[in-house]
Amino acid sequence: MSSGSYVYTGTWINWTNGQTLGATLTLNARDAAFLIAALALFVRMVGSRLWSILKFVVHQSRSSRHPRDGLHHQQQAVLRNTSSSISTIWQLLKTCFFWRSHARKPFLRSLPLILPALLHLIAFVVAGIFSSRVATTTGEVLIRGGQCGIWNDPNFDAYVNTETTVTARADYEANYRNDLSLSSNYVQSCYNTTSSLADSSTDCNVYAKTKISWSTVYNASCPFAPEMCAGPANGAIALDTGILDSDKDLGINAPPEDRVTYRRRMTCTPLITEGFTSDWEDANYNSSGRPDNGTTGFDIPAGVKYFYYGPQVDYFEDNNYTSWISNFSVAGLVLLPEGQAYSMDNQVAFAGAYMSAGVDESTFNPIPQLNRTDGDVNLVFLSSNALYTQPVDDPIFYAQQKTNDSQGDGVFYYVADLQEPTTVLACVEQHQVCNPALPSKTGCTSLTGILLVNDLLSSLDLNDRQLATVELLRQALGSNLVNDVTQTLETSSLLATNTLSGIVSAGLPKNQWTIEVSNWFAIVMANSQRLVVEYATGPSNLAYMKYVQEPTTTEGQTMCTNMKIRSTGHISFSILALAVVFAIGIVIIGISIVLDSVVGYIQNWKKKGEYRRMNWILDGTLQLQRMAYEGNGLGTWQNCADEIPVTKLGERFRLPLGYDREHPTLGTPADNRSVEMNPFLGLVDTKAPMTPSSRSNTFGTSLRESISRVGNDESTSVKGGGYVPLSEDAMQHSRSDSRD
Repeated sequence: MSSGSYVYTGTWINWTNGQTLGATLTLNARDAAFLIAALALFVRMVGSRLWSILKFVVHQSRSSRHPRDGLHHQQQAVLRNTSSSISTIWQLLKTCFFWRSHARKPFLRSLPLILPALLHLIAFVVAGIFSSRVATTTGEVLIRGGQCGIWNDPNFDAYVNTETTVTARADYEANYRNDLSLSSNYVQSCYNTTSSLADSSTDCNVYAKTKISWSTVYNASCPFAPEMCAGPANGAIALDTGILDSDKDLGINAPPEDRVTYRRRMTCTPLITEGFTSDWEDANYNSSGRPDNGTTGFDIPAGVKYFYYGPQVDYFEDNNYTSWISNFSVAGLVLLPEGQAYSMDNQVAFAGAYMSAGVDESTFNPIPQLNRTDGDVNLVFLSSNALYTQPVDDPIFYAQQKTNDSQGDGVFYYVADLQEPTTVLACVEQHQVCNPALPSKTGCTSLTGILLVNDLLSSLDLNDRQLATVELLRQALGSNLVNDVTQTLETSSLLATNTLSGIVSAGLPKNQWTIEVSNWFAIVMANSQRLVVEYATGPSNLAYMKYVQEPTTTEGQTMCTNMKIRSTGHISFSILALAVVFAIGIVIIGISIVLDSVVGYIQNWKKKGEYRRMNWILDGTLQLQRMAYEGNGLGTWQNCADEIPVTKLGERFRLPLGYDREHPTLGTPADNRSVEMNPFLGLVDTKAPMTPSSRSNTFGTSLRESISRVGNDESTSVKGGGYVPLSEDAMQHSRSDSRD
């Protein structure tokens, strides 16, 4: 991925989740942290306001005209005046402790109040912790690059040697080798590990999917003529990705009607060599490093063995063999250096290979027994010079020949058959493209070679955006075959090299060849993910940007700005989830603000529940304070039936300077005070000094009895220091309230 690429921040649609659910907001880590913090605070505030609704409902349901003990009234006061569920729990627990000898079963009586508060507390603690996850998506973001397009330099001609073309080829191969190396490392970290470990690794949170999954069949049928496969008839391995969605699996962000699906299948098997190799022949090497029976060349005599699975496609030489090995040089053009355990050669035959500038894309023409018109054939020739500490039964890494104890130390090794040191592995790769808008029976090409895919697209009725997607996939996948992996990475693509120390290796499992095939397939799929993303970002090396050809079509340019990856430095939020959280929260906050007022209005309008309403008011902190002060002659209070009482303008008073440590009170009222009347507590004569006993008598009459007196014909209120009879409406309200 290019270092010049960047992540788009703002709103966009992640089409994987649809237009509504996929509405997404992407922010950088700093801005996302602010949003997450604000979200957590908002959820906490909503939790507090929801508790105010719940405690109001509980308080109202517990209000009664029947006499209740002090614990009940304190519980009501706690419900009325605590601001959070945790403070409610704490206050209720304290009342249980202090009432343990003064009330029957205080804890059991408080438990129905404590449990809802506890559940509410737990629920919103969890909600606060996970509030960001509710609104956070899978971490997918849109990637933008400095230059978008495919590697397509007009000077890149593999068969015309100029300074420009040689440089272009060298740069291309260096870039491709680097991509494959990175993909190989990615496979070891993210493919060949458990899903939980891969998902938790920051190195694996790169592509739209951490890894592409596939099914593996270990007893597949031979993909060639049965006599060509070594081992049992059903001894092949088949790897099949199934249907891959261009959006969900490869990260090309597009609505359903603009997507395509892709399938890749590879079947591999060891080939027999008997009957398809020559005997060892004496040969020299020509100037190309190839065996030559003539007298020119390096004049290095050596034994050579040829493989005949079809002649090489070589326009410089006429070779009737597919590959060759030497007891001096093994399976390649470079003489095997001392200490090299393995050597590989690769050949490929494309189905329907076409002539490009007079050059066949294939490197060999397979014999009829290996020819496939519906897939590309890859041959891997593996020669082993390794010394194994144990016998190896694997058909490709086969080593049963025991060495002599040349050092006299009793150490023996196992090596490949010196007469047959090379084994051959053959694979068939097939590709399929589908239009998901069409039925599966008519909307897919047949499984075929990569070069034949384009010839079959006309039947799929693809729109322009889909065609652009197919072209991207063809460019990314067409140069990304198993042959490319083994030829570019050579022996470094073998997992068997991980057990080497020099040329000495531990024993290998008998299915090592299937492990290698699975690893190659994984590298191919991981590199496919990389190449798709690099369409939008350009090569990882900025020096190679000059080879990138930008798309000229609208559809191609659209894909440049609609490529998804995952980023640990950015966070994407679901706009719908955010909207739901804030909408529900605002509704809860709004209800909590107006609930008691609306319920009070309805109670007054319906003439029912006024007693509960007044209980709610009088249990409020400021009303309890007002009644305590008023009962001790402190202040001339007004708005006594409202939530917030006030005193006369400019009136000032103070608390007593001394108090009883055992029975603290607000002090002894002054002798010269006016008579005050509260319509819910009755007449209070403030002229007489109020002792604790008289104060107890005054307030010992229950609130319910005091309110019931309001309904008598002589019930009065005080205004301006005199007695004022209650209105007929007020008395009627009180009588109706007594029925609640």
